[in-house]
Amino acid sequence: AARALLRPTWGGVAAGCALGVVMVLATHAGFALLAPRVPGVREATAQLFGALAVGAFSSSVRAGLIVVVASCEEVIFRGAALGGAGQGVGTWRALDRRALARVVLMAVAYALGTLPLGNGLLVLCAMACGLVWGAARLASGSLFVAICAHVVWDVGVLVAWPLL
Repeated sequence: AARALLRPTWGGVAAGCALGVVMVLATHAGFALLAPRVPGVREATAQLFGALAVGAFSSSVRAGLIVVVASCEEVIFRGAALGGAGQGVGTWRALDRRALARVVLMAVAYALGTLPLGNGLLVLCAMACGLVWGAARLASGSLFVAICAHVVWDVGVLVAWPLL
């Protein structure tokens, strides 16, 4: 069952990449709306980029690190512990209350893991992304969907099209 979570399918790759692109576009749209209207958003974003040290490596090294780190985060926070391992891989389904509660619980755990960096914006981003990636993982029955979405979003906002 655990192996089934990581079994890639073309549909899962496409769904995860599409979700990641939608998340990148939504992030940029949200930033464009909030930055001029909410004091501190631009500064918090600059602090977040500084805390993540995204400028310390070349673009190709950053992208490679993102693939490794995002994959590991997905295995830990949205892997078998989230439940539904291998159930109907490739078959999308609606989530019941128990599944949604598990998604919220793991998203909270994921967000709490970012607290030591001391950036509230990172905590909010981790919570929102954790909810989306967890729901995608359970709805698809595949961890590969969440990994692809996570990698595309991270590369999109940190390497290919940075917010600042």
